[in-house]
This record gives sequence, C-alpha cells and structure tokens, in this order.
Amino acid sequence: TIKLWDSTRCEEIAKLIEHTGMINSVRFHPDGSCLASGATDKTIKIWDARSQRLLQHYDAHTKSVNSINFHPTGNFLISTSQDATVKIWDLRQGS
Repeated sequence: TIKLWDSTRCEEIAKLIEHTGMINSVRFHPDGSCLASGATDKTIKIWDARSQRLLQHYDAHTKSVNSINFHPTGNFLISTSQDATVKIWDLRQGS
C-alpha cells in the first residue's frame, strides 16, 4: 500500500492499494502530475497524483521490481529487477 500524506496537516489523504506484493520503489514524475511504483509482484503502476486513479499497469519483469526512476524529461521510466534486467519504458507509447 502506498500512502499519500498532506505534510502541512500531517494527515493521510489517500491509499493506493493495487499492488499485490511489497512495494520497493515509488517516484514522482518530474512535473508532479503522477507517480510510479514498483513491487515484488513484478509490476509497475503509474498513478494520477491528484485523483489517485491508476493510469497504467505494466507486467514489467519476471522477478521483483527493485527500483524505478523517471528520466528527467518525464517521457521514460527506468526499472531494475531481481531478474538481472534494466528496462526503459516509453511513457508516451504506454510501453
């Protein structure tokens, strides 16, 4: 579960609960519009930061997703996995 907090009011504002495994990495898009998460369920999910709606789901790797990060342009997401691969996802194409 990913929990989003309002730091000024010190309160939880949302829970994102689509992953079925432990979440290993969460990153905000460079423009703050969305966030990505990678988990032990081998998937990557992209969420709308305002609505908390799931935007994209990737069956990303054959083993746990260790880490994710957005390219500074925001057009690509890079993921690493325990399956010994690094993948680059073109977010403009949804793949």
